[in-house]
Amino acid sequence: MTPPPAAPSGTAARLSLRRRLFRELLPPLFLLWLVGSGFILMRSWDEIGDSYIDQLEHLAFTLAQVLDETAMTAEEAVESVRARRDRNFFVIVLREGQPVLRSALAPEGMVALPEDGFETRLYYLASAEARNGTVQVITGLKKEEVRQLTTAVVGGAALPMALVMIGMWAVMYVGVGRALAPVERLRAQLAARSPGALDPVGTEGVPEELQPLVRALDDLLSRLRDAIVSERDFVADASHELRTPLAAIRAQVETIDRAALDAPSREALDQVLRGVDRSTRLAQQLLRLARADRLDRPDAPEICLHEALASVVSELFPAAVRQDTELELAGDPAMLRIRPEDLGMLVGNLVENALHHGGPGGQVRVSCGSEGGAAWLRVEDAGPGIPEAERARLFARFRRGESARAHGAGLGLSIVASVAGRLGATVTLGRSADLGGLSAELRFPPEATV
Repeated sequence: MTPPPAAPSGTAARLSLRRRLFRELLPPLFLLWLVGSGFILMRSWDEIGDSYIDQLEHLAFTLAQVLDETAMTAEEAVESVRARRDRNFFVIVLREGQPVLRSALAPEGMVALPEDGFETRLYYLASAEARNGTVQVITGLKKEEVRQLTTAVVGGAALPMALVMIGMWAVMYVGVGRALAPVERLRAQLAARSPGALDPVGTEGVPEELQPLVRALDDLLSRLRDAIVSERDFVADASHELRTPLAAIRAQVETIDRAALDAPSREALDQVLRGVDRSTRLAQQLLRLARADRLDRPDAPEICLHEALASVVSELFPAAVRQDTELELAGDPAMLRIRPEDLGMLVGNLVENALHHGGPGGQVRVSCGSEGGAAWLRVEDAGPGIPEAERARLFARFRRGESARAHGAGLGLSIVASVAGRLGATVTLGRSADLGGLSAELRFPPEATV
């Protein structure tokens, strides 16, 4: 069994999704936090500063009028204070218990600091005395001011916080995507593999968190590869070993003098020969199937599809003569990158199916060409064809059409599908427009066409 690859050393071994996430997310999130906090701080600073500056100006103006008694009369001071259109606070100045100045919002009749009442529910109140108690100043701040200031601060912070949250979501989305890029590359690498690609994935460039999983996957692929190779070797060896005794049986049966036999014995002899032929064909197809599923293959050379088809068709011509079937080759030259043994298995199985199921005295046509930068080949016959409802299931192993004329094992199209899948080609079954029977068309991928 092939051992799984060891964990690489160096930088690749230290690759970690956790560290990638920290590197991707922390710096931009910290920057967003700084920007949002700075915006909120400046907005709150401005709101609170404006509020208290207004109050200080009002208090300074009011006290200035009181201390400078020659500046204006009490009535003029009151009118001046009213003209400032105070909204949230008031000032009352008393001299020896008598009001000297009362601002616009000051409650009527207030000549002392109340302990309870409507004013205490509506205002924050404070009092101070000067000049040995002869001058008393009562100030009140409307409680609504606190609500307005709180609303302004919260409202000013809500928008930047929302923007910060959106920015954090975007940073996390992009950062997580970039941090998980190795996982996506690993997924794409596995998805792009053909069904027969069982070579190890390897841990180079794989994050630390995924390396145990990849090593377990490589171990599984190694064991699966060994099991498949062992199974296919057994099938190949068994089918190869069966061909020799089957050939010997046929040779022995053919030595029997048919003229000396009665009619039932000749019929029994023919059944034995047909059974030997079916078993020989089955062994041959099993050997082809094992070869089609081989995992180790050399690089495909560039060949002329028309010339390669001519070589394959010439090898099948004697079988067509025995079937009394006309076998022809048509089409245009096309360059294709494919192994000759793969092309032989594809065309050989399709033509043999056409010869067996088309019936004697029929016609089989092999054609090829190139269309849209992709090469194609087609095998048509003049047989009964296959109903559309049955076509898809005929690619499974040991499946035959219900209307099939000849005996067979049902492996021909399975071998074609196996080889075509490994080559990236598509197989389409339909009805031949010219010959009326089955049409099997292979279209190769553009990258395989030269």
